[in-house]
Amino acid sequence: MVETRSEEHSFRVDGPQYSAAIYADGDRIKSVWYDDPAGRGSARGRARKIELYLSRYGQLSNWEQRMENGWMRYWFNPVDGAAMVYGIHMDVIRFNEYRGV
Repeated sequence: MVETRSEEHSFRVDGPQYSAAIYADGDRIKSVWYDDPAGRGSARGRARKIELYLSRYGQLSNWEQRMENGWMRYWFNPVDGAAMVYGIHMDVIRFNEYRGV
């Protein structure tokens, strides 16, 4: 499925147990969202999944968890220009382009 809002497009794939979406703005990928059931059965499994996803978008040593508000955990990687938000209760992951300090 492709959704369009002005210059932003999203491309989404939904399977029986896995979903992913890519958000593009013009010719750039701005963010990617994952609903991946892997590891949901335990705290250790969820922690391992987070580590695996972070390593896909840069070296683990470049990531820093800076915030948690009870619903989401926020990691930042200024070296590789990426940020990750983890939805604690829904167990979903979103990576965003990051250009902050």
